[in-house]
Amino acid sequence: MNKKVIIIFVLLFIFTKISAQENQKVQYEGAGLGAYFCNSYPAGKWSEYVKASVGAGLNADYILPVNLGIIDFGINLKAEFASLVPKATDLILSAYDITFAPGVLFRIPFTLGKLNAAFVPVVSYGIVVHNIKAKPESNISGTYRDQMFCLSPALRFCIPNIKNLEFELAQLTSLAFENSTVVMQVGFHIGAIWYLKIKE
Repeated sequence: MNKKVIIIFVLLFIFTKISAQENQKVQYEGAGLGAYFCNSYPAGKWSEYVKASVGAGLNADYILPVNLGIIDFGINLKAEFASLVPKATDLILSAYDITFAPGVLFRIPFTLGKLNAAFVPVVSYGIVVHNIKAKPESNISGTYRDQMFCLSPALRFCIPNIKNLEFELAQLTSLAFENSTVVMQVGFHIGAIWYLKIKE
């Protein structure tokens, strides 16, 4: 699933070839603020206990004043809350994650007909805090803090006549580094981001 989504993004990007006229593409300056809904699914050992995670987050972009032609380069910061859906093993009763992760992004604009869009890969590294409530005899209840790496290739679409606003669909792959294992989750997020200034 993960590889298929990435391949689709890459093929779509290659197909468009950033082909429309330069003055049709939208670039930004400074800050952008957004919110999103997220959903992911665990892989490996963690999938024996958890079905999925469902949550929401806030994110902020800041486009740096560097000249890379039509490509924007910037930093990204996200804060996220996700509720974990336990499997019916009666081991984990409830759990949630809080994530805080800074990262970097490239924003590569292109057009699909008259629609302004962009391919935006984001790489982030931060902290995830797990809060788990389990059966007393399991000895796994508590709060745990792990480092986390996240890769998020996204497609963003500008709303016609509201170029400051972008809707985003992103594939997510995250790795949380625990003492004895790595917890992997794969999913997606859907959201919107409002940029304060368009580059002239």
